Amino acid sequence: MFMRIAKAYAALTDEESRKNWEEFGNPDGPQATSFGIALPAWIVDQKNSILVLLVYGLAFMVILPVVVGSWWYRSIRYSGDQILIRTTQIYTYFVYKTRNMDMKRLIMVLAGASEFDPQYNKDATSRPTDNILIPQLIREIGSINLKKNEPPLTCPYSLKARVLLLSHLARMKIPETLEEDQQFMLKKCPALLQEMVNVICQLIVMARNREEREFRAPTLASLENCMKLSQMAVQGLQQFKSPLLQLPHIEEDNLRRVSNHKKYKIKTIQDLVSLKESDRHTLLHFLEDEKYEEVMAVLGSFPYVTMDIKSQVLDDEDSNNITVGSLVTVLVKLTRQTMAEVFEKEQSICAAEEQPAEDGQGETNKNRTKGGWQQKSKGPKKTAKSKKKETFKKKTYTCAITTVKATETKAGKWSRWE
Repeated sequence: MFMRIAKAYAALTDEESRKNWEEFGNPDGPQATSFGIALPAWIVDQKNSILVLLVYGLAFMVILPVVVGSWWYRSIRYSGDQILIRTTQIYTYFVYKTRNMDMKRLIMVLAGASEFDPQYNKDATSRPTDNILIPQLIREIGSINLKKNEPPLTCPYSLKARVLLLSHLARMKIPETLEEDQQFMLKKCPALLQEMVNVICQLIVMARNREEREFRAPTLASLENCMKLSQMAVQGLQQFKSPLLQLPHIEEDNLRRVSNHKKYKIKTIQDLVSLKESDRHTLLHFLEDEKYEEVMAVLGSFPYVTMDIKSQVLDDEDSNNITVGSLVTVLVKLTRQTMAEVFEKEQSICAAEEQPAEDGQGETNKNRTKGGWQQKSKGPKKTAKSKKKETFKKKTYTCAITTVKATETKAGKWSRWE
């Protein structure tokens, strides 16, 4: 107390002490800076020391190890693509066991993923009503073999996923209690099919590197069926169904009017887009104006992908001359457009062809175009070719470069690449 009174008196009487007080808050001048942590009083209270130690021990010795351990246990169960390791092992076993998988076998193996098993995935659900609803759907589908005993492909969860996928491809109406499970299964299908493609590619590479007769590589048909099944799952169509069923308001009864028309032979989406507006409207006369506009909007949004492949020998005087032992670089360019863009270009080409005939400035073109993907005359071919080059420069989405080596056959000419 005396020290505080003395410093206060000095700050009032001494000019230098008063100046230090005004600048630094202390008559003696600047002091050393001190920091502290504000803690509740009950933590630093000696009476609660044992309780504080228990809380710290519980937090750092029990809770933290449990959290880190559970996170680590969940992370090691998944691959880099967030696919269960057990699913990859299942796919590897059955793909190696069945070299050439048809579509039925592929769907069966796909449904055996552990992502659909409630034991390994908490998001997957299993209800008591499944024992009643799933057998009903099996009888309606009628093409499911239940005699084989191949776990886990014949487990209840795998059978349920297979039935839901087949009902989706057949566009069957299912009970409301199964709709949520079907949506969950369909969201998982693209990633699982990609994982199956990776497994097939890895087995093919392993077979080529080992060069053992016992190690059998999967066939390319299995790889192709995986890609087809991915497309089928997105479109909700069976393998040999008409692609026109993707369009809105086109059902099985209306499909006959389109595909079996006497004048127009429409089998694909391209055939429908290539028609003239008047012919298309005549073909789809059974649709109302609003429904017709919806069909046209969906048609215009369909992708149209073109591929340009070029092989050359880099760092060579004649890059197009490929000889035995030369390193050949294959450049692949994929250009993605919409049907609407392609259709507008083809309409402009048709208009350019019709204008000289109307003005009397040119002869009638015998091979006059009937649509977007039909034959064109020589003049419009050059225009289309120049426009295509421009689109490659502007809209090239993927560029894949592969270096291969040319090998010689018995005839002395190279005919394949390694």
